[in-house]
Amino acid sequence: MSGGVDSSVAAALLVQKGYRVFGVTMKLWCYADTQARAKPCCSQAAIDDAKSVAAKLCIPHYVIDLEECFESQVIRPFCLGYSRGSTPNPCVMCNTRVKFKALMDKTLSMGADFFATGHYAILERNTHSDETCGSGSRVRSEETGDLERDAREIVRRDDGSHVGAQSKEEDLAPDAQNEETDGSGHSCGWRLRRAADRGKDQSYVLWGIERYRLPRILFPLGPITKKEVRSIASRMGLSSSERLESQDVCFVESGSCGEFVAQRLSRMGVTVSPGPITDVSGARLGTHDGLVYFTIGQRRGLGVSSGRRLYVVALEPESHAVVIGEKRHLLARQFICSDVNWLTNLRDEFPLKALVQIRYTHVPAEAEIGEEDEIGSQPETDEGGSEADASHLKVRVTFEKEQSAITPGQSAVFYRGDEVLGGSTIERVCG
Repeated sequence: MSGGVDSSVAAALLVQKGYRVFGVTMKLWCYADTQARAKPCCSQAAIDDAKSVAAKLCIPHYVIDLEECFESQVIRPFCLGYSRGSTPNPCVMCNTRVKFKALMDKTLSMGADFFATGHYAILERNTHSDETCGSGSRVRSEETGDLERDAREIVRRDDGSHVGAQSKEEDLAPDAQNEETDGSGHSCGWRLRRAADRGKDQSYVLWGIERYRLPRILFPLGPITKKEVRSIASRMGLSSSERLESQDVCFVESGSCGEFVAQRLSRMGVTVSPGPITDVSGARLGTHDGLVYFTIGQRRGLGVSSGRRLYVVALEPESHAVVIGEKRHLLARQFICSDVNWLTNLRDEFPLKALVQIRYTHVPAEAEIGEEDEIGSQPETDEGGSEADASHLKVRVTFEKEQSAITPGQSAVFYRGDEVLGGSTIERVCG
């Protein structure tokens, strides 16, 4: 529970469905050592809002200290990425490494059977799955998929007064002991899909969730719209119903992202070096203060006067060069990805045809995905000499048509229709 309207309504829907709910909120900062944050998230005020909503729902609430984890798994790699000329997506990093890993593990250790959030996405059983499974650990049954279907009915109710927590064991959602997993603990047949509200869909930032975790995750808001969520919150009298949403990087409180990164790198003992600004032919046009102040596709603040519209088209960490050019120079068809995470079994389908989305606002485009070992590299091996898991292999993505501003560090997410097949981190553009 972040204190915002989405996680508040998600908790309320779970209570109405009959789940025995407790709320958790992440503590990501030492609030005594920092000024009061104006951001609507990640603040002491947000924690207080979450406590208030939990009290309204009559459910327990706990604050989980993940400050060190957030620093090591999100802020530090985010800043180091910028220093190397890439543009990491902090939401993906936080979801993958903190929320759906450290926080989820903590809540499960506290006795939870499921981990639910206010993300706009849908998780459902793939009834056509042909994966081979055996006996597995305690994860959710197919019947818990009723939650997503029942959310629609809850939206239609006129009376929003039933928000008390259930206390009888027989009132709880079905005991989740019947789901099967494959021999490695991977989930069988659960798939991640886009939310019903396409304008709020967050599946793009959820690709990094480890596949075996899917059966124990619930997304109550998947089938409903943001407007309906606010309506539910208002009917129930939740204090978060009109709370503003955070649109920027949550931990950049003031100033530019580049300034924040430069300050953090200085504390880490990493030097932000100036370098040349060149055109695509290599001619020097000026000097910049550091790669951390630039990203691919940037048009403002280039420090170069020209009668043409110019953009950052490449960042070269070896020479510290910022390369600028015209919009046409941003176009490319092919790139290499690393940190690949597959949410479904596709080992027999390569080369794979899919829709690929390369940033949050990008319209997914048709592409072919080929495994790294198919383009000349050898599969990685673990210490015992066996082939490493497919998630550690790189892939080459080739769009059918050129796309603009393919950016190292950003996520490339693979879709088939509205299903998330997997995702990866863009490593380098090939042309």
